[in-house]
Amino acid sequence: MNQPQASISANPIRVHAGENSTITWSAEQVQSCAVSGPSLSSTNLSGSRILTIIAQSLYTITCQTNSTPITDTIMVNVIPGFQEF
Repeated sequence: MNQPQASISANPIRVHAGENSTITWSAEQVQSCAVSGPSLSSTNLSGSRILTIIAQSLYTITCQTNSTPITDTIMVNVIPGFQEF
């Protein structure tokens, strides 16, 4: 029997403020899941969403299993911008 699995990823994982990143998640052998983070909320076991990132953002998938819940996280970082005066 397969073990429960949950994963979440971002592409790209580093963006300039205001740029997009695609958040993708999937889960197998679980009962239910909740995906959360800035501008993202879902209960689908798998999916993806293109999001505009304005600040460092943490995205999390947490899934219920027959035993201990499993979770995975991904951090999307913002590349510092340099302003000219």
